[in-house]
Amino acid sequence: MDPKVTVLSWNIKSIHSNQSDLNRICDTNDIDVVLLNETWLRPGVRCSVPNYKALHNRREDGKGGVSLLVKSSIASSISIPSFKHPTNAQFAQTKIDGLLIISAYIPPNVYMRRDAWDRLLSNAERPFILMGDLNAHHLHWGHATNNTNGRELMAAIHAHGLVMLNDMRPTRLKQGSPSILDLLLASPEAALNLTSSTWQDTFGSDHYPILCESSPPRQQVIRSLQPSSSTRINSKRIRWEKYSAELEQEFNNNPDMDLGTLTSVVVEAAKANSKSNPATRQLPSCPWRDDECSMAVAKRRRLLKVFHNTGRMTHLIAAKRAIAETKKLLKSKKRAHFRAFCETLSRDSPISYVWKKVRAFNHHNRKTTPLNRDANKE
Repeated sequence: MDPKVTVLSWNIKSIHSNQSDLNRICDTNDIDVVLLNETWLRPGVRCSVPNYKALHNRREDGKGGVSLLVKSSIASSISIPSFKHPTNAQFAQTKIDGLLIISAYIPPNVYMRRDAWDRLLSNAERPFILMGDLNAHHLHWGHATNNTNGRELMAAIHAHGLVMLNDMRPTRLKQGSPSILDLLLASPEAALNLTSSTWQDTFGSDHYPILCESSPPRQQVIRSLQPSSSTRINSKRIRWEKYSAELEQEFNNNPDMDLGTLTSVVVEAAKANSKSNPATRQLPSCPWRDDECSMAVAKRRRLLKVFHNTGRMTHLIAAKRAIAETKKLLKSKKRAHFRAFCETLSRDSPISYVWKKVRAFNHHNRKTTPLNRDANKE
């Protein structure tokens, strides 16, 4: 797996209800592929995430559903694997840098037999990873008992030599024994370089997202999950006189510098003498996400953490109430601000101004702390 590819899997429990949280996750984290389960999209209903291309595998009744999102800048094709499988079991896949990524959703009332798993896994080009809500209970990954799907999946895992890479944190918000329904399985070729982490905020769902990424070599710096930025420098914006003077001074001070030092000096001088540094460019400020929204999100995270530490029913109820209240607040804030914005428009409003504001409504960059891996593992 390429060190620069990160994959997030999440049972979103309605993509429209949690579109706000999904946009924020994609805005504030450097995620290349997003795998969504239970999208609840009916046929013909449009749904998109800025800067991502998507494939939606829907059901006629609007339940279940799998969506696979890939960054628009990444060259890849998205498809639905063709094999005989139970009705209402849903899949999608993409291939990036030689790694096949499969998203799967098996509803709780669907029986996925061993032969169906064999057809999927035998046709999967290695190396590959498979992620999703499989509704398979097994003692091997922390359940109190085995169910039929768990036994069939476990047999397939042994037969195909797959590796389970979950960090054994619960993936569903519930009281009692841990519920690990969202699994990360990998072929041995891919598993050697992979790590996973289960985030500790469900956002608007009752499932926790799982982040999968590769383990870079010891000498390589692990990239931060910060908003991506470009290192390109616009030559038209460089103050060339100051740039030349600075380089001349550096060359006079160190005429025998090696190639690596020379490259660093040239780049740093260009950045220092550029009128506008693209690397510091920020996303549009979100007009509706105010302090009340930030406080509600902080409260939701705090109550979820309390429940993780205690496991008590009263704390579970409080956490679920906070999730519902936060979702309701964010929707009402966005709706109210968008209505107020529409009332200010007239026939003379420039179309560029309108679209700039609309894009701002879809972003969530209110100078908040990015949703990084360490914060979600606490």
